[in-house]
Amino acid sequence: KKAEIACQNQQILLPRSKWEYGPLISLLEGVIPLNNTRKLHLDVNASLGMKGVNSQGFDVSAKLPFEFSNDGLILGDLLANLNLDSFPLTPIGSYLGTSLSGMLSAKGQISGPISSLNTKFSIGIINPQMIGVRLQEEWRGDLKGDSSGADLKMSSIGASVPSTFSASFN
Repeated sequence: KKAEIACQNQQILLPRSKWEYGPLISLLEGVIPLNNTRKLHLDVNASLGMKGVNSQGFDVSAKLPFEFSNDGLILGDLLANLNLDSFPLTPIGSYLGTSLSGMLSAKGQISGPISSLNTKFSIGIINPQMIGVRLQEEWRGDLKGDSSGADLKMSSIGASVPSTFSASFN
């Protein structure tokens, strides 16, 4: 497929386009306003989903400031908002080669310099199942990270035996 770029009304437009890679489907569009050529930024809206899955998918809205200097391209701090509403885990499990089930939701932000991004997400899983073990409950928690790693902390909600889970990724 072709990618298009258009220029009109003092903007560089990346018209909505559909991209497919294996089981993934992405819709992408963007704009670079040219009303202040000293302070440029790229605005991007994207949606990522999987073939055969009737779910909203992963939505991303991002802004990346940039400028050109004698040394080349200088990137500013990224600000990306991400949202995933009730995505089934079963199709992901088939690509990972393991049995997964449940519904995953996440909402959060990735921000900061490209070389040292910070992440902060609220995550929810309803009725998680992995390799035949199913929990009939909801789990909620947070994923926070920076360039040195990330921490995930989750708790069961309304379970007969309250539980917590935490993991560190370095």
